Amino acid sequence: MNPAAPATRDEREPQDPAGWNLQKDGDEWNRAHLIAREFGGSSRAENIVPTTVFANQTLMRSVENEIERRLNAGERVYYQSVPVYNPDPALPVGVHMYVASSVSPSFSRLIPSGVYR
Repeated sequence: MNPAAPATRDEREPQDPAGWNLQKDGDEWNRAHLIAREFGGSSRAENIVPTTVFANQTLMRSVENEIERRLNAGERVYYQSVPVYNPDPALPVGVHMYVASSVSPSFSRLIPSGVYR
């Protein structure tokens, strides 16, 4: 990720990801971006997975905040976010987030999606 790159933030409403139609009344799901909008991620379905509000807005956001901190410090950042599916191919059990940079230590987190059936 290049902090000097021009911002290409996709402001469109995220598309419905695979499995979105499996929600039931009372579910509090979010359309989570695998690559956040702040980092140039699109709102297209292939960049979106269903998660709970907590998984997206708290757990994934904490990793994204660390990426932003590193970018603001002038570090080069490598970031990978991969949904994990097992056994239901429609709903991810989690999102594996991996971060490496030119200065700070690498780390990874497996964020549970919370959208199990």
